[in-house]
Amino acid sequence: MYEMMFVLLPDLGEEKTNSYIAEVKELITSGEGRVLNEDIWGIRKLAYTIKKQEQGFYMVLNFEISPDKIQEIKNTLNIHPKVIRYLITSTPKNYVFKTLKEYEEQWEKEEKDEEMKLKKDEEKKEEQKLKVAKPKHAEEVPAPKVKAKIAKAEEKEVEKKEEVKEEHAEKPKAEGPKNTEGVLANTVSELCERTPKKKKDEDKESRTRLEEFDEKLKSIINYPDISL
Repeated sequence: MYEMMFVLLPDLGEEKTNSYIAEVKELITSGEGRVLNEDIWGIRKLAYTIKKQEQGFYMVLNFEISPDKIQEIKNTLNIHPKVIRYLITSTPKNYVFKTLKEYEEQWEKEEKDEEMKLKKDEEKKEEQKLKVAKPKHAEEVPAPKVKAKIAKAEEKEVEKKEEVKEEHAEKPKAEGPKNTEGVLANTVSELCERTPKKKKDEDKESRTRLEEFDEKLKSIINYPDISL
């Protein structure tokens, strides 16, 4: 299989252009070849000036022919007065012919994909810049689920504190002495009073015993029958 692109003069008009296209196709069929696909590109700008022409009429043919016939086609095209340029290439067995429209759609898709890739690369670069510029002590914003968990934990903590407050409020306070200072003062004064009184009683008892002893001693001394 082969593919041929040829360029005709741009100012031939529609009728003559179609006539010369038919001549080129006849070169293939006359050599026992077969045209499989054709695609008219129309008048397009040339990559560079050829035979004082800046534009040309482009045509693409996909065909089958015996390899020994290719040189005959080339020889005819080399001397054709209306053909500016041509190119014949051998195609692989699994080759799929594409029209200009299909190529343009493919190029457009590749261009969009490239733009998307560049955009994503720019976004990644911006994210990296923001991460670098962000201070270390800056607080991270928690995710929604984390926020909900934090809020729930805070609510439980508040409820717990309220329960503790209510428990302390309901529990009655133990009643202590109404006048601790007065009770303490009374106790000290009683001790102070009791201590001298006890001592006074003990002294009185001791004197009473001494007096009794003295009386007995006197009676013994005054007793006439007892000699000392």
